Amino acid sequence: MKYAKLENGVITFAPKNKGSFLNYDLNIEEMTKDGYKPFIEANKENSESYTISYKETENEIKEILTEIIPEAVDEEAQRRKYLDNLTLTSTDVERALYKAKKINFEDLKGIIKEKAPEIDIKEIGIELRAGIFERKSPYINQIGALLEYTSEDLDYLFENKKLPDVITSIKNISDDEASQPFELISEDEIPF
Repeated sequence: MKYAKLENGVITFAPKNKGSFLNYDLNIEEMTKDGYKPFIEANKENSESYTISYKETENEIKEILTEIIPEAVDEEAQRRKYLDNLTLTSTDVERALYKAKKINFEDLKGIIKEKAPEIDIKEIGIELRAGIFERKSPYINQIGALLEYTSEDLDYLFENKKLPDVITSIKNISDDEASQPFELISEDEIPF
């Protein structure tokens, strides 16, 4: 059995030899006289992650393990963090806009002036010339909404470097509406 002292939360084990005293750690009487107590070690076999503390009583010092329980993983928050850190080049964004809506950045500035005059068009011009677009930028959702894109559509853009097909942008339709026949129209007839 080991003997130890507990001072200010720090455990100190009895030395093997003390001065000229050989096998000091085997002499219970001398160790007890010097303030050492039996040390009861915790079973660490089934513990993966824990903190160690000590409890001292009049007769012994016990090692106490406290299991560290990992925080629950919030997958949605992790996904949002991942998406918010995505970036695209201005070329990627302009190419996606052109493929989806046949507009470039100059057209986009005109749409913003017309539909959202409260947005500072000069600041948007700076953002457009910056070369890198961050998903977390507040302008992304604001301008996306002007172009009738949802937040999910914009997430798709940043993950895939393209905007989703028109059919994936249709949101919140009822089962009755979904079961109704629809008419295919040409690309020229799409209202945007």
